[in-house]
Amino acid sequence: MSNPSASRRKYADLTKDQLVALLRQRDETRLGLVWERDPDLIEADRSLNDDFVALDFEEKFSAGEPAFGHLLIEGDNFDALRALRMTHAARIKCIYIDPPYNTGNGDFIYNDRVVSESPLDRSPRNIYGIYPSDLNNWERPFAEWLDNAEDGSVLWWHRNLPNKPWSVTVTLANGSQFFPDFVISIPGRKTPDSVLLVDTKRAINDVANALIKTVSDHKSYGRTAILFYEEEKRWKIVRYNEEKDKNEVADLFDLNAAYSR
Repeated sequence: MSNPSASRRKYADLTKDQLVALLRQRDETRLGLVWERDPDLIEADRSLNDDFVALDFEEKFSAGEPAFGHLLIEGDNFDALRALRMTHAARIKCIYIDPPYNTGNGDFIYNDRVVSESPLDRSPRNIYGIYPSDLNNWERPFAEWLDNAEDGSVLWWHRNLPNKPWSVTVTLANGSQFFPDFVISIPGRKTPDSVLLVDTKRAINDVANALIKTVSDHKSYGRTAILFYEEEKRWKIVRYNEEKDKNEVADLFDLNAAYSR
């Protein structure tokens, strides 16, 4: 909580002209995401040189029919921005540029380091491009199931580790924290970044908050899909039966249908 007395002392020694200058500066300041560097100094932004890299369209990773309303680019940020300046000038509403992954830099608030004592298997849709080594014997089959979806129903997936600064957290009705196993991006889902949260369960009525997890919602991503690996062959949705006060295995899980909202 701010201290009004401390705020007054901060400006006590300023002259009238200095206070007026501060007020004018405040009134002229634009709120939001503002690029504050002098544009005359940004030579890289103007560059169109011989090493310009054009974009290649990857139809197999696309969903829907052209013209596409959204564009996902994998590559160097600078090259992508130069290409977009030529192809989409004055046509873009918003750009999200991710920081570089796996640089080993400890200053990022999310996990920027993938460490393993042995080589990790490659994953085509994991955001790091690998299968994390800590996946258990029902999480790994689910991750492989996501990677094998050939109908365009999965853009990317991420293993959501618990109790990290970057973890996606659902607050349960009893006040405890719930960290769903997977964060998945599904085309057309009406949530930020088309995200669906998924938690894979081996026991659907255990004592570790299994019931309230089934009926708890994330404030942005909605209800978490609780899934049961039936006979280690198929993924089924777990639903809460209010009359019996217990979870029950219900329909076959379908990314395109049951959780497309």
